[in-house]
Amino acid sequence: MASVSVELNSNNSILRGALIDRTAPMETGMDVVPEVSGTQSSTQPRRQRSTSLRHAREVGETSASHTHRVPASQYVTIGVWMVLLFIEYGLVRLMCDLGVPPDHTADDDIIKVLSDFQFLLFAGFVLAILTGINWPDRFLYIFCFQTRQPRGYMFLAAFFLSGIGWGFLDLFPGLSEFSLTEINLAYAIPLLALLLGAIALIVMHLWMAYRHNSWSGFFAYFLSRCALFAFYSSYLVVKMQTQHKDSVVFHFHHYAVGFLAASLAEFNHPLSVLLLACGTGVFVQGIAAYDADPILAKPSYYVECFGVRSPLMRDEVAQFVTSHMRCRPHTSG
Repeated sequence: MASVSVELNSNNSILRGALIDRTAPMETGMDVVPEVSGTQSSTQPRRQRSTSLRHAREVGETSASHTHRVPASQYVTIGVWMVLLFIEYGLVRLMCDLGVPPDHTADDDIIKVLSDFQFLLFAGFVLAILTGINWPDRFLYIFCFQTRQPRGYMFLAAFFLSGIGWGFLDLFPGLSEFSLTEINLAYAIPLLALLLGAIALIVMHLWMAYRHNSWSGFFAYFLSRCALFAFYSSYLVVKMQTQHKDSVVFHFHHYAVGFLAASLAEFNHPLSVLLLACGTGVFVQGIAAYDADPILAKPSYYVECFGVRSPLMRDEVAQFVTSHMRCRPHTSG
């Protein structure tokens, strides 16, 4: 009985370290979750997972091949995260039914709705991995509802209010036409404020990545975000090419801005948690209210009036023309 008690105490300390405290660098070879096997005797050491590639190779060469490798806690955290995204989606659609924002798209096309769900699921999952939501200790840090550390209340309030509040911006004439795609000098001040705020957030998170990580941890954070930002920058590069300048429509939707902003928020810091909440809220609002439309798209509609065919145009332009003129819209396909 003494050996059994010693082993249980050891396993509990390892499990607490995995669920609550992940302060050690991830490249140190820290064991995080013990393998549980019903056939092991109480005197045999349990095989453990590791977050270090070097140490994981040693463990992997001797571990059983048919064990379940993903802790159940990761499924729980990802599941809760996805539920939150869909609750936000539903609240935004409810506000759309109330006319906020007034230019929202209809949700009567089930095929389009399922396409939006697909994008929300996969992009939401990627965002959870980038920001560590799947780690139980990170999840418990964000959703902490203790009296002295009410981060969970702060996150939920910022998350839901940012998604709903973004729609109210369209009710103000001075902000309803603001766009990141087209530069308008009339919106120079909010554009400059947004640019300075973005730079400040990026610098702050790079400093936290540098200050609190090893060099390998810092470069992992830096290079992964550079790759993500470079991918979205490629849309603009394609648009600026001569052969695509007039044949491709470029619109950098605010759901992409929210996604990129939230992807930075990896750290256990109140400002980083607040950025994750607001960025994710804007990301979901953009999909729920305006669909997950592509950033680059080829115009596919034209109108025909009195036997004269117009050039190809976007769907919303064709709808505007047909609503004010006796023309019929057609698709190029």
